[in-house]
Amino acid sequence: MASDRRPKGALEQAVLAHLWSSGTACTPAEVRDATSADLAYTTVLTILSRLHAKGLVSREPRGRGHAYRPVLMSPALTVTRILELLAHSSSRADALADLAAQLDEADRGALRAALAEAPDP
Repeated sequence: MASDRRPKGALEQAVLAHLWSSGTACTPAEVRDATSADLAYTTVLTILSRLHAKGLVSREPRGRGHAYRPVLMSPALTVTRILELLAHSSSRADALADLAAQLDEADRGALRAALAEAPDP
């Protein structure tokens, strides 16, 4: 029996995607209107509150509530999450090797170029 549930984290990703693309702080109502008409206002507010608690969005007073904006932009958030996962890996070298093995050729080329341009630590 197929589940009608969204994948874990899908709503947070949709909310973050809207905040990244908006370029300005958004209220929960603005986020709801931009992401999905079938979400309740309280659901969007809960997602934004959880993102705020995780430190992924900041909030500022607007009217009787708050407007939210992302703390990190999408590429920076991706890097942060990868580094957090590597920090908890039993072998960073093995994890990086497995990652590289799963990349397609375009991503491998992009990674090679980024490594060539990266400053020495």
